[in-house]
Amino acid sequence: MMSTHALASYFLSMLMYLIFRLDHTCWPTVALLFAVFSLGALFDPARPPFSIESEEYYLLSRVTLINFAAPIFKTTITAVLTLVCVGL
Repeated sequence: MMSTHALASYFLSMLMYLIFRLDHTCWPTVALLFAVFSLGALFDPARPPFSIESEEYYLLSRVTLINFAAPIFKTTITAVLTLVCVGL
């Protein structure tokens, strides 16, 4: 059985492969990845409440989604899922 760290590393590498394997970058997917990282850092019991890392991932998710994806003009399932995770 794989350790938790090895499993997380494998999952992250597979996710990055899926994001960047296309000819163009899928920005809503990158924004969703940052949103998940933000929620993970926020609810991590080993970190202090309202950690700065969580806030930085949150801001990266918002900037990536709004500036590069423009969910108003190009609505995808991933963009809607990101908006739900970020709570905009």
